Amino acid sequence: MSPGADLDEARARYVAALSRSSMRDAIRLVADLAGSGVPLDRIVGQVLAPAQVEVGRMWELGRWSVAQEHTATGITEVALQTAVLSADVRMPDDGQPSMVLACADGEWHSLSARMAADVLRAEGVEVTYVGASLPSDSLGDFLAVQAPTALGLSCSTAMTLVGARETIHEAHAVGVPVVVAGSAFGSHGGRAEAIGADAWVADPVSAVA
Repeated sequence: MSPGADLDEARARYVAALSRSSMRDAIRLVADLAGSGVPLDRIVGQVLAPAQVEVGRMWELGRWSVAQEHTATGITEVALQTAVLSADVRMPDDGQPSMVLACADGEWHSLSARMAADVLRAEGVEVTYVGASLPSDSLGDFLAVQAPTALGLSCSTAMTLVGARETIHEAHAVGVPVVVAGSAFGSHGGRAEAIGADAWVADPVSAVA
């Protein structure tokens, strides 16, 4: 069986653990993957992130309650930290890129941004994660002080694209380019370009490049 197939099976088992609200089974599965040498970006990109997409889908279909969805997200937050603690993390060297990572104003779904922050750190990027729904003017002031290589901006819903555009404007005003990601931008960079972003990426490892 190929490594990809192994992770497909692991993702199915992880979603099953979430469906039972079993913290123990979910954490054990992730710990086993990390312990067997599966890199953090693959655990996140092929197990945790797609599992959360499935969680959202089940909620939208009415098959899972709000309580189940919230519980599953809480479990994944702990699973992510379990994977991070077991990861082979590269410490940033002098001259390595730095990034402030934020969610657009009005964007409260922050788990994907946290996943991205942890994967970027594992790749040697110095990341400052500032959390969900940050007002654009406040973030602009923060960027002026921090002067990162780039701002990473996460948007999961189309309604947050207006806030994202305002944030991009504030970042550009202090000379910071913006890399965007998230389902609000679709499967290509057209929407990102339309609101003035400097780059769109499909995953955190692409953001490193």
